[in-house]
Amino acid sequence: MPETKLLLDTHALLWWAVADRSLSRKVRRLIEDQGTSVFVSAATAWEIATKVRLGKLRWEHGGSLEAYCAEQRFAMLPVTFAHGERAGSWPQAPGGDSTASTSVTGSRPGVRRSGRPGQR
Repeated sequence: MPETKLLLDTHALLWWAVADRSLSRKVRRLIEDQGTSVFVSAATAWEIATKVRLGKLRWEHGGSLEAYCAEQRFAMLPVTFAHGERAGSWPQAPGGDSTASTSVTGSRPGVRRSGRPGQR
């Protein structure tokens, strides 16, 4: 049977980190399965770090996101120059630039903004 590969986007990683029910049971089982290779992109780390710096998100797992991903046995994917060029050439998202569709809003369940835990 071929190996299962799973790429977590920013929301999926955040939901996993706080055991939020927004992450489907199926995806949760895939992440837990030792036969699944789970990947996280450096773009996700960049996005989370930016939201933390802006005060729109709190990373609640003392230490770095990189350390957390390593602890979870998630493979970390780099972003290369070629990736940047390719992503920069994508058509503009409605109402904004090409990165708008991937930004964390901080308003989804399990994503904590600054303030009280669980605040939306």
